[in-house]
Amino acid sequence: QPQNLVHVHFARYVVILRQPLVPLRAPLSSKNAVQLLTQPLFNRRDRPRYPLVKFQTPHVLVAVSIKPALAREVAPGSTLFVFVRAPGRPGPPLAVKRLPATLPVSVELTSADSMVPGLSFAPNDTVEVSAKISADGSATPKSGDLVGRVRYIVGRDYKKSIVIDGRTP
Repeated sequence: QPQNLVHVHFARYVVILRQPLVPLRAPLSSKNAVQLLTQPLFNRRDRPRYPLVKFQTPHVLVAVSIKPALAREVAPGSTLFVFVRAPGRPGPPLAVKRLPATLPVSVELTSADSMVPGLSFAPNDTVEVSAKISADGSATPKSGDLVGRVRYIVGRDYKKSIVIDGRTP
Protein backbone atom coordinates (compact mmCIF):
# COMPACT_ATOMS: atom_id res chain seq x y z
CA GLN A 1 0.00 0.00 0.00
CA PRO A 2 1.37 3.44 -0.90
CA GLN A 3 0.84 4.89 2.59
CA ASN A 4 3.18 2.20 3.97
CA LEU A 5 6.07 3.23 1.74
CA VAL A 6 8.49 5.88 2.82
CA HIS A 7 11.07 7.23 0.40
CA VAL A 8 13.98 8.76 2.29
CA HIS A 9 17.64 9.42 1.66
CA PHE A 10 19.57 6.54 3.31
CA ALA A 11 23.10 7.91 2.89
CA ARG A 12 23.25 8.65 6.61
CA TYR A 13 22.23 5.21 7.92
CA VAL A 14 22.89 1.71 6.68
CA VAL A 15 21.35 -1.12 8.62
CA ILE A 16 21.35 -4.84 8.06
CA LEU A 17 17.96 -6.10 9.22
CA ARG A 18 17.59 -9.66 10.38
CA GLN A 19 13.82 -9.49 10.94
CA PRO A 20 11.05 -8.69 8.46
CA LEU A 21 9.79 -5.13 8.48
CA VAL A 22 6.45 -4.51 10.15
CA PRO A 23 4.08 -2.40 7.97
CA LEU A 24 3.40 1.08 9.29
CA ARG A 25 0.00 1.41 10.95
CA ALA A 26 -0.51 5.01 9.84
CA PRO A 27 0.87 7.23 7.09
CA LEU A 28 4.24 8.67 8.06
CA SER A 29 4.51 12.46 8.02
CA SER A 30 7.74 14.19 7.00
CA LYS A 31 8.15 15.38 10.62
CA ASN A 32 7.95 11.79 11.91
CA ALA A 33 10.32 10.58 9.17
CA VAL A 34 12.92 13.16 10.22
CA GLN A 35 12.48 12.15 13.86
CA LEU A 36 12.97 8.47 12.99
CA LEU A 37 16.12 9.21 10.97
CA THR A 38 17.72 11.42 13.61
CA GLN A 39 17.25 9.15 16.60
CA PRO A 40 19.93 6.51 17.36
CA LEU A 41 19.54 3.25 15.48
CA PHE A 42 20.04 1.15 18.62
CA ASN A 43 20.02 1.90 22.30
CA ARG A 44 22.53 0.20 24.60
CA ARG A 45 20.22 -2.68 25.53
CA ASP A 46 19.29 -3.80 22.07
CA ARG A 47 22.56 -3.05 20.20
CA PRO A 48 23.35 -6.07 18.01
CA ARG A 49 26.15 -8.39 19.07
CA TYR A 50 27.23 -8.97 15.47
CA PRO A 51 29.21 -6.45 13.41
CA LEU A 52 27.18 -4.36 10.99
CA VAL A 53 29.95 -4.34 8.41
CA LYS A 54 32.24 -7.23 7.62
CA PHE A 55 35.60 -6.12 6.22
CA GLN A 56 37.10 -8.34 3.57
CA THR A 57 40.73 -9.32 3.31
CA PRO A 58 42.26 -7.80 0.17
CA HIS A 59 42.32 -10.41 -2.56
CA VAL A 60 43.17 -10.89 -6.22
CA LEU A 61 40.79 -12.98 -8.31
CA VAL A 62 41.72 -14.14 -11.81
CA ALA A 63 40.41 -16.56 -14.40
CA VAL A 64 43.34 -18.34 -16.04
CA SER A 65 42.98 -19.81 -19.52
CA ILE A 66 45.34 -20.74 -22.34
CA LYS A 67 45.50 -19.86 -26.01
CA PRO A 68 44.18 -22.93 -27.91
CA ALA A 69 47.32 -23.21 -30.06
CA LEU A 70 49.46 -23.56 -26.89
CA ALA A 71 47.11 -25.93 -25.03
CA ARG A 72 48.52 -28.92 -26.94
CA GLU A 73 51.97 -28.20 -25.49
CA VAL A 74 50.89 -28.64 -21.85
CA ALA A 75 52.29 -31.99 -20.73
CA PRO A 76 50.31 -34.17 -18.33
CA GLY A 77 51.42 -33.50 -14.75
CA SER A 78 52.45 -29.89 -15.48
CA THR A 79 52.14 -27.28 -12.75
CA LEU A 80 50.42 -23.89 -12.89
CA PHE A 81 51.93 -21.06 -10.84
CA VAL A 82 50.02 -17.81 -10.31
CA PHE A 83 52.14 -14.92 -8.98
CA VAL A 84 51.22 -11.45 -7.70
CA ARG A 85 54.08 -8.93 -7.99
CA ALA A 86 54.54 -5.23 -7.41
CA PRO A 87 55.36 -3.80 -10.87
CA GLY A 88 59.01 -2.84 -11.22
CA ARG A 89 59.97 -4.19 -7.80
CA PRO A 90 62.52 -7.01 -7.70
CA GLY A 91 62.47 -9.74 -5.11
CA PRO A 92 59.96 -12.39 -4.12
CA PRO A 93 56.36 -12.14 -5.29
CA LEU A 94 53.73 -10.70 -2.96
CA ALA A 95 51.69 -13.93 -3.24
CA VAL A 96 51.90 -17.22 -5.13
CA LYS A 97 49.73 -20.30 -5.67
CA ARG A 98 50.82 -23.66 -7.07
CA LEU A 99 48.11 -25.75 -8.76
CA PRO A 100 47.79 -28.58 -11.26
CA ALA A 101 47.78 -27.17 -14.81
CA THR A 102 44.11 -27.95 -15.46
CA LEU A 103 42.74 -25.01 -17.43
CA PRO A 104 40.59 -22.95 -17.40
CA VAL A 105 40.61 -22.26 -13.66
CA SER A 106 39.68 -19.43 -11.27
CA VAL A 107 42.32 -18.53 -8.70
CA GLU A 108 42.01 -16.31 -5.62
CA LEU A 109 45.14 -15.03 -3.89
CA THR A 110 45.20 -13.31 -0.47
CA SER A 111 47.80 -12.39 2.14
CA ALA A 112 47.63 -16.03 3.25
CA ASP A 113 49.43 -16.87 -0.02
CA SER A 114 52.37 -14.58 0.77
CA MET A 115 55.85 -16.13 0.67
CA VAL A 116 57.30 -13.59 3.11
CA PRO A 117 55.38 -12.65 6.29
CA GLY A 118 54.34 -8.99 6.19
CA LEU A 119 54.93 -8.70 2.44
CA SER A 120 51.54 -8.52 0.79
CA PHE A 121 49.22 -6.24 -1.19
CA ALA A 122 46.65 -3.74 0.04
CA PRO A 123 43.48 -2.17 -1.37
CA ASN A 124 44.17 0.19 -4.32
CA ASP A 125 47.62 -1.33 -5.00
CA THR A 126 48.31 -1.83 -8.69
CA VAL A 127 49.90 -5.26 -9.09
CA GLU A 128 50.91 -7.54 -11.91
CA VAL A 129 49.39 -11.01 -11.87
CA SER A 130 51.14 -13.62 -13.96
CA ALA A 131 50.43 -17.25 -14.68
CA LYS A 132 53.13 -19.73 -15.70
CA ILE A 133 52.97 -23.38 -16.68
CA SER A 134 56.00 -25.41 -15.71
CA ALA A 135 56.55 -28.90 -17.08
CA ASP A 136 59.02 -29.80 -14.29
CA GLY A 137 57.09 -28.23 -11.36
CA SER A 138 59.71 -25.54 -10.70
CA ALA A 139 58.67 -21.96 -9.96
CA THR A 140 61.98 -20.64 -11.30
CA PRO A 141 61.47 -19.13 -14.79
CA LYS A 142 62.95 -21.13 -17.65
CA SER A 143 63.20 -20.31 -21.32
CA GLY A 144 60.16 -21.66 -23.13
CA ASP A 145 57.76 -21.70 -20.14
CA LEU A 146 54.21 -20.76 -21.14
CA VAL A 147 53.19 -17.44 -19.55
CA GLY A 148 50.48 -14.78 -19.42
CA ARG A 149 50.05 -11.63 -17.34
CA VAL A 150 47.62 -8.84 -16.51
CA ARG A 151 47.59 -5.62 -14.44
CA TYR A 152 45.19 -5.68 -11.50
CA ILE A 153 43.98 -3.01 -9.05
CA VAL A 154 43.31 -4.63 -5.68
CA GLY A 155 39.82 -3.86 -4.39
CA ARG A 156 38.66 -2.29 -7.67
CA ASP A 157 38.98 -5.08 -10.21
CA TYR A 158 36.73 -8.02 -9.49
CA LYS A 159 37.79 -10.92 -11.69
CA LYS A 160 40.22 -10.41 -14.52
CA SER A 161 41.22 -12.87 -17.21
CA ILE A 162 44.76 -14.03 -17.77
CA VAL A 163 45.32 -15.76 -21.08
CA ILE A 164 48.51 -17.79 -21.27
CA ASP A 165 49.59 -16.71 -24.74
CA GLY A 166 53.37 -16.37 -24.69
CA ARG A 167 56.68 -17.92 -23.70
CA THR A 168 59.47 -16.96 -21.34
CA PRO A 169 62.37 -15.74 -23.55
